[in-house]
Amino acid sequence: MEQLNAAIETVRDEFSRQLESAATRDDLETVRLVFLSRKGKIAQLFEQLKSVPVADKPSAGRALNELRTEVQQRFDTRLAGLQGQGTSRKQGMDVTLPGRTAEICLGWEGWLHG
Repeated sequence: MEQLNAAIETVRDEFSRQLESAATRDDLETVRLVFLSRKGKIAQLFEQLKSVPVADKPSAGRALNELRTEVQQRFDTRLAGLQGQGTSRKQGMDVTLPGRTAEICLGWEGWLHG
């Protein structure tokens, strides 16, 4: 159980470091794959749960579930922050400005300029 708790803390610290260093959505996707995928580090910790004594399994399972929940929530928050930055920077239209008038063609008579 001691080894599993140490491994949980190591994964938590490593996730924090990598999450903070992720500057783009691609970097964040890499972090997600390393920690939250089926073959990620958290899944590997769940595999270690098989070797934990029966008496300690409930507390170890609870600790692993809390880790997975925390990592997922922090990932989602960081992803939302990166998406928010990207849309505000890319949006090049100010909706508070007045609209432009369009030129209207009246057929053979010529153009009506507005």
